Amino acid sequence: MSTVAQIRAAIKGVLQSVTGVGPVHDYERYAQDHAGMKALYFDAVSQRINGWFFYRTSSQRLDLDIGEVRALHTWQLTALMGLDDADQSGILFDDSIEAAVNAFRADPTLGGVVLATKDLERAGGPIGLQVTTIEPVMFANVLCHRAVCQLTTEVTETV
Repeated sequence: MSTVAQIRAAIKGVLQSVTGVGPVHDYERYAQDHAGMKALYFDAVSQRINGWFFYRTSSQRLDLDIGEVRALHTWQLTALMGLDDADQSGILFDDSIEAAVNAFRADPTLGGVVLATKDLERAGGPIGLQVTTIEPVMFANVLCHRAVCQLTTEVTETV
């Protein structure tokens, strides 16, 4: 049985293992102004906004009638990268998102913290990190690429 805090830490660890993702925040960060927001997601290596934040969006618990509960947690993960046409940032961003997808595929139990990064009862259902939206947005007064992703984690809890 893993706690939500342990799952959150494991998700953060997988994201941080991906080369070039920049800062990873395990909750949605806020600041009083654009400069503060930019600072939270600024990556010194790439010299641009380039980071992730994530949070849990839903949780469902199902009684297994054997003294255990099946817990499904859904997480929303958001990636941001400052747009720069000169260095083909759209391609860099797409490659970075795929690297994150591959990192979750390579570690479907998040280091043994969860049973799976999918709903085990849904045969043929989504597995691992799902990319739901990729689009340009204004973030901290900077034109950025944004990807919104979803991850389902499953654990059992003792009743």
